[in-house]
Amino acid sequence: MGLVTNGKGGSGQGALHYNGTIACVMGVGPIYALDAILLNGESVWTGPLLRSASTNPVNLTTEFGTLRWYWGTETQPADALLNQYGEHPPYKGLGYLVFCDYDHGQSPNAYNVEVIYRRAPQQSIVTGAVAAESLDDARSANAVVVACEILTSPYWLGLSAADLVASTFQTVAGATQAEVPAGSARSAAAVSPLWADATDARTALLTITAQSAIWLRINTAGKVECGRWLRDSAPASVTTLTWDDLAEPPAVDLADDEEVPNSYAVEIVDSKALFKEAKIIVDDQAKLVADGRLIRKTIKADHLITADQGLRAGQEALRSTASGTWSGQIRWGKARTPAGARLQPGDYLRVPWTQPGEETVATQLLRITKTVWPRNATDAVQIEADIDLGATATFGAATTGSSSVTSATGVVMPPVSLARVLALPATTSGGSPTIHALAARPHGLALGIDVYYDDAAAGDFPPVGKQRSFALPVSLYGAVTATETTFRVALLPAGAAGISYRRDEHILRDWSGGVTEGRNDELLLILVKRGAGGVIAVNGDRDYVEVCAVAGAATLVAADVFDVPVLRGRRGTVSLDWATGSFPDAWSGYEGWLIPSAQLAALQHADFDGMLETGATGYFRLGAYASRSSYSPAAAYAERQRRATAEEALVEYSAQPDDTTWVPELTAAIPAGYNETVIIDGGAL
Repeated sequence: MGLVTNGKGGSGQGALHYNGTIACVMGVGPIYALDAILLNGESVWTGPLLRSASTNPVNLTTEFGTLRWYWGTETQPADALLNQYGEHPPYKGLGYLVFCDYDHGQSPNAYNVEVIYRRAPQQSIVTGAVAAESLDDARSANAVVVACEILTSPYWLGLSAADLVASTFQTVAGATQAEVPAGSARSAAAVSPLWADATDARTALLTITAQSAIWLRINTAGKVECGRWLRDSAPASVTTLTWDDLAEPPAVDLADDEEVPNSYAVEIVDSKALFKEAKIIVDDQAKLVADGRLIRKTIKADHLITADQGLRAGQEALRSTASGTWSGQIRWGKARTPAGARLQPGDYLRVPWTQPGEETVATQLLRITKTVWPRNATDAVQIEADIDLGATATFGAATTGSSSVTSATGVVMPPVSLARVLALPATTSGGSPTIHALAARPHGLALGIDVYYDDAAAGDFPPVGKQRSFALPVSLYGAVTATETTFRVALLPAGAAGISYRRDEHILRDWSGGVTEGRNDELLLILVKRGAGGVIAVNGDRDYVEVCAVAGAATLVAADVFDVPVLRGRRGTVSLDWATGSFPDAWSGYEGWLIPSAQLAALQHADFDGMLETGATGYFRLGAYASRSSYSPAAAYAERQRRATAEEALVEYSAQPDDTTWVPELTAAIPAGYNETVIIDGGAL
């Protein structure tokens, strides 16, 4: 706000008015067009007026006096009126407004001023039509061109042109500008940033580049490069890694489909409503139906000014949210592009996606977002990456350490090969017993299990809940009496056709909790005695089931054999003997399941209380799901047939007998003995 240089009283029907001369700097020029001026939220002048068709300055007549507008050129003169009251330079390069002895009404305060104008980004990196000031009448600009202004403008980062690799910016700007969605007159890369508040350069760059999957990075020479993630085509250069190239197992964080939005509300500043906020709703109808509920998130998009821009932003958000991240450490010599250059953000990786040792290896394309190179060449390179949104995992026959993978199509969930549904006593006085589903992870991409229930084997099996993690099955290696506090267990060997039961062996190998964690029941060892036909054996009026809490790190005593210290008789169960039969037991007499207690979900259905009273049997179906797919008998059988024809290992798909049978289908009942006093830590509640 400039200086009030003159305040004088006037009269109008007996009312006192204040007049004043004020200068307001509005922004960096040159301004391309002036659209409207609002005082205290009310429009007092409307355009449009183009600089090319105007003088500089130009006087604008309003109801309350004259407003003088300066376009922000380098040749504009100083304002004569302002200089009557003090020394004012021309303010070259700044667009500003002068209230010329303007009527401010009966308030001694200045107006709240809003000026709506258009300007093109000022930069010299990108040239040609894509950077022309008249592009779209300056209503929008290419995102790359805007990024160049943020990088080089003295009002932003102020980098020199020599600090940028200009050719990369020119290439990406041209490619993105050429993409015009059907039904739109603007490029998919068109943005209209409105910097109404203090905004840091990083936030501004991330906001505008996300519109067209554009990335910026500092290369090994210290210069800024521009690139773009590909959408529907394969990248020309991909570094393919094997398990042997990783210094340690990576961390993968996949989006849970239950929490992925099926709708976005995109908040834009609407150019058709004096740039006031408007909301564009974009729904994924198919996911809305599948979820059965609305999961909506809001995107604040001040850089968008039209409904078509908001629609594209919402569509891109719906496309991109169901993904995930990957982080890992790559051996120094392997962290290179096929051309031998260091891996950098913006490069692509293809990594193994299933566990090491599996005959069938899935790989996933990743976009590198961060690299940390150590000083010592013997140390590993830290990599962070996003799962590529336009790529699905590929499958094929490969051995651990091989970079040769034969691509196939899609991610087909196989049937669960090893599972158990069981009841556990209530853990609170007056509570009800609970039913749980335990399963070995059938596929490296599986996130959890959909559980379906019916009271009859021929029922329609509606969903009854989700078990959002998997358990590690183990076998009893030696006999254990009811008084002992150490179980010797073994990981299960591979099953027929190469089925793997140990994708979650880290649960056992990596556990470091002690007695305190045991008392908190943080990691459970659930033991089941098997009866005829594989059902749970009985123990009086209860199931022969005991829950133990792991009370220390497992000790490796032989290959895949561990001694596990435990606290006995947890979660309402009692300490039992596990000593009959021959050992090592190979799941003929006993089952063991390791699972963190926080991940053990209790299934809910109105029938379950009745099952306790009547002893009725419940029927359950389990189906694994991934981020973007779930088990179906037809798909699993088709994959089995494809593998058989291609002479590939059938692995878990071997359990799928036809295209209609659900695998597995299990039964469970709640024994009458679970309607007794709950026993916790040896005492009665």
